[in-house]
Amino acid sequence: MGNKQNPGDPNFNELMKTTHFDRNELNTLLNEFKALDKDKSGELNESEFTTVMKKHSGNLTEDMLKRLFRTFDKDGGGGVDFKELVTALSIIGKGTSEEKLKYMFDLFDENRDGTLDKKETTKIVEQMRNVALAMGSTTAGAEKFVQTVVQKIDANHDSNISKDEWVKVGLQVPSLLALLGADFKTT
Repeated sequence: MGNKQNPGDPNFNELMKTTHFDRNELNTLLNEFKALDKDKSGELNESEFTTVMKKHSGNLTEDMLKRLFRTFDKDGGGGVDFKELVTALSIIGKGTSEEKLKYMFDLFDENRDGTLDKKETTKIVEQMRNVALAMGSTTAGAEKFVQTVVQKIDANHDSNISKDEWVKVGLQVPSLLALLGADFKTT
């Protein structure tokens, strides 16, 4: 579970070097983290994590919240410590497009094999379709656009998408991150 650090004593100098946050932003996030860590364990459980993500991300589905929790919990221990939280928030909130694309790839790569298979790609398509509809697209328009993007990403048409394919095409299709709901507020 996390690194069992004392949430009152994070190394801000280290975090400022490894994230896109300054000292004031880290302080704000730390105060929020402490307020949400009801049991004072130094980690956010899934319920506490969901509360913070709903505040910073708007309308995420339960499936997406579970994916985020799993992805934020880098060590797989069942809790997200402060360092895990700010590192991930930094990428999805303030990272470069390439950093965000890599993170979103990992979010959907359920079996962690470095490739999105047909089942994992289907989940991405569902997420993009839902976001497109929420943004006001018609069902037909959203479907056509999403299918076009997926065809571009799977350049060799093998029904498996590598991280390289994902990032290369994603950098050429700026709306991909918006369609994945990767528009997060971090402070």
